[in-house]
Amino acid sequence: MRSPNCPTRIGPFCCPWDTGLYTEIAPICWRTSSWIQIPVSEPAPIGDALVADSYVERGDVRRHLLPRVPAIAAAYGDEDPASKSAQEWRLFFEKAGGQGTLAVRPIEKWLSQQDRETASDFLGLDPGPANKNGCTLRDFRVEPRIPGPDAEGGVRRALAPWMEDGFSSLANHGRRIAMFFHYVGKTAVGSHPSSWLRRLADLRWVPCDDSRLRAPKDVLARPDPARSDAPVASLSEELVGVLEAEGLEFGTAVPEAPALRRLMALGDSLGATELAELLLDVRGTASTEDRVQFAQVLGDLSVPAESGQRFPLNRVVRRAGAGGGIRGTMGGWILPLDSVVEPLRQELLHEDFPYEFPATTTGEQALDYLRWVWKRAGTSGEGLANQVRDVLPAAYAYCLDDRMGDESLAGSWHQATPEAAVFSEREWIRLADTPARVYFDDLEDRRFAPRDASIRTATGGHLGNSRDQQKRTAKALDLPLLSGRIRLRWEEGAEREVGDWIPRFELIGRLLAHAREKSPSDGGPDGVGIGLTLRLVERLELWVSVRGSASDRVPVNARLRSERGDTGRTRTGSRLRGGRGFV
Repeated sequence: MRSPNCPTRIGPFCCPWDTGLYTEIAPICWRTSSWIQIPVSEPAPIGDALVADSYVERGDVRRHLLPRVPAIAAAYGDEDPASKSAQEWRLFFEKAGGQGTLAVRPIEKWLSQQDRETASDFLGLDPGPANKNGCTLRDFRVEPRIPGPDAEGGVRRALAPWMEDGFSSLANHGRRIAMFFHYVGKTAVGSHPSSWLRRLADLRWVPCDDSRLRAPKDVLARPDPARSDAPVASLSEELVGVLEAEGLEFGTAVPEAPALRRLMALGDSLGATELAELLLDVRGTASTEDRVQFAQVLGDLSVPAESGQRFPLNRVVRRAGAGGGIRGTMGGWILPLDSVVEPLRQELLHEDFPYEFPATTTGEQALDYLRWVWKRAGTSGEGLANQVRDVLPAAYAYCLDDRMGDESLAGSWHQATPEAAVFSEREWIRLADTPARVYFDDLEDRRFAPRDASIRTATGGHLGNSRDQQKRTAKALDLPLLSGRIRLRWEEGAEREVGDWIPRFELIGRLLAHAREKSPSDGGPDGVGIGLTLRLVERLELWVSVRGSASDRVPVNARLRSERGDTGRTRTGSRLRGGRGFV
């Protein structure tokens, strides 16, 4: 078809240019009242036509908002000789003036310098003085017009997808403004919402997860775990963000969840101040029945420390440290209350708070730590041995100390030990999964093991800080002693005279005893030194064997041996009371 004001044809079958839509068609349309073809009718000015499907994704919703505006025919895209995309046709039609795109239009009114009160009512605040030119009040509306509250459902349902396509235009247009001069140009942003925002706030247009349309005040913008039964808007986060930034409020008419339900849903994510306020609310409003549930909920609650790390309430104690019967934190596993910031610490220590914190670290807490280590050893044990080596001895000690007088803890230990794992040389071993026994090395010298013996031993430093603690832990874990598996046999050559070595050795013994402030009856300065006799032999050998295997000879230059034939400790400064010394 030909435009009445331009001899160039721009109908759907007359676009022969290969240089693009904007180069040839757009200049003609923008300087003339170009006509465009619409379905089943005569061509119309492009300003009177709707850009809808098939040029706009979900463009069918525009037909609901502008039912009396004819839509542009699909033939432009279907039979475009240059094979232009639908998006290119859409941009061309919209730039040429086609309807349907969300656009914000100002509504302006001029006021005189003296009409300051009207400006204040319009904005919701006093804009300040203006010069003699007065001020210009500006409201905003959107096009196509937002329908009224009585609009049928199809029209209201079309609003959300239409705004999803063009919500960026709404930014910075949610408040009324006033523009004026007072020495310099000024713009006052009011507290009253723009016309389009007021209409959206009152209209049932928000699609919800139950397929119903509701007003923004009656629907949550995002899911709330504490109000799982409340309707939630089916809108993109981007659209919700723009609308909220412009002042549209969602969910203001949705009832708040009870405090206890909010604690159950949100407690583990709240900061110290917010959590303290919520705990106070629950404590002050909970009924007798709710208080029972309140105590149960606290069993799963975590609280933030000053460091920002969160701790389950069952790992919080009143005090932790060192000395005076106060146990340690087991490498930060335990949180003392003095590491909780106010006002949360004050709320946790309130006399009506239905949770009793232990005075210091307990055996139950230590067992929880051990179970965590054992579990992690079976999944991601790399680097774990170094991480826990200084903590495991204390954990075993706390747990086994308390187990002696606590039947409940003794039962928990019995149930937990099938999960136990120990570190052996370079790997963690889960005791229940290994067919071969794992031993506790009470010999302290692997030379005592035959060279061809394949024996796995647990790292003693993980089991305790002293020999007695290590043996107690080994017994509790059912680790047999290595000395019970390996047989030792000493052989010695002919005895020789010691000469003046004996008095010198006894002198050293008396000096050592004196330094330790022993009494004479205990081996003091006038006693027999450290209770050892000295013998000189031509040869001293140790033969070791695992039951049923051949013996291996272990070279020995000098070693202590007790009267019972037990092997002494080999480290510098070790001793055996009442034994005999070989040199």
